[in-house]
Amino acid sequence: MYNIYNVNELRSMEVGQLIKLFNEEFEYSQNCEPGLGESRFHEYLAELEYGLTIMLEIIEEKGRA
Repeated sequence: MYNIYNVNELRSMEVGQLIKLFNEEFEYSQNCEPGLGESRFHEYLAELEYGLTIMLEIIEEKGRA
């Protein structure tokens, strides 16, 4: 499920879709083993943190709209 997050694509999603994606990404990260190699694993975690943060910000924005 590893991917680079496209902010414009995330903004076009409905809140329900974002919450589902957030939960999927978070669950995947909990089961992910650092078999990617240490530097790649840290890169993955940084991208995951970025993606989850963006998703939460978009959900909050849509909730205020």
